[in-house]
Amino acid sequence: MSCRDILCVFESENGKLTPAFHQALALAISNKAHLTAISIARKVNPPGAGIGGSLVSGAISTANETLREQAETGANAAREAARISGIVHEIGVHQGMMADAAVWAGERARIADVTVLDRTTGPLQIQEALFEQALFTSGRPALIASPVKQSENIHKFCVAWNGTAVAARALGDALGLFPGVKKVDIVCILSKKGGAGRVPGADAAKHVARHGIEANVVDLPLGNNVATTIDGYARTSGADLIVMGGFGHSRLREFVLGGVTRELSASASLPLLLSH
Repeated sequence: MSCRDILCVFESENGKLTPAFHQALALAISNKAHLTAISIARKVNPPGAGIGGSLVSGAISTANETLREQAETGANAAREAARISGIVHEIGVHQGMMADAAVWAGERARIADVTVLDRTTGPLQIQEALFEQALFTSGRPALIASPVKQSENIHKFCVAWNGTAVAARALGDALGLFPGVKKVDIVCILSKKGGAGRVPGADAAKHVARHGIEANVVDLPLGNNVATTIDGYARTSGADLIVMGGFGHSRLREFVLGGVTRELSASASLPLLLSH
């Protein structure tokens, strides 16, 4: 697998392009990839029969039309940016209820190498629903764009390594997507148990080195906040990307329990590639 077919799903605010689109466009340019960008228009359903009457129904219809127009404006801006860049592209609009739009995006992500999304903003927001479906139901990696840093060429990434199957999946996806990588830092957070699971970071580094890539094991002490520790190291190390396995809980359970993935997906300084 390589990064030749990129999907970006975004919700435009006032017709403006989002960090996800800019990140997806940058990757498409550097990889000479096909970019499919979908501007999401949320849809408000009318109330049940007899509730609110024609006045409420009319207001909802007007709201849906406004949301559609806003998404169309975003799509037109994306179309123009892609045209100027010279990449092969397909830009469209999808309108639907939040849950339905998220399910549709997850299914569409199955036929892309990677899906680029905007940073999550909360458990009841469209970005959160899109992220959950793209990560859990597509079988493909999801990349969360950062409003702080846009990475065009991925030469170095940091992988959060704990020896689990999802961490291995994330590492493999990143190596396949970005063949231009020169260096990988295997970042292990040392707990009281002392290691990175049943597959040590040193073994993961040997695997990476066999791909002709410089690999470096980085052992970091367990601090007050694991997400902040990983993000801080990646940012100061000169990495272009953070890579990690997606959590094993449902999104709702992860919201209740907390977790490194949830925190990084909402606050990472660098683009964040997640696999599940």
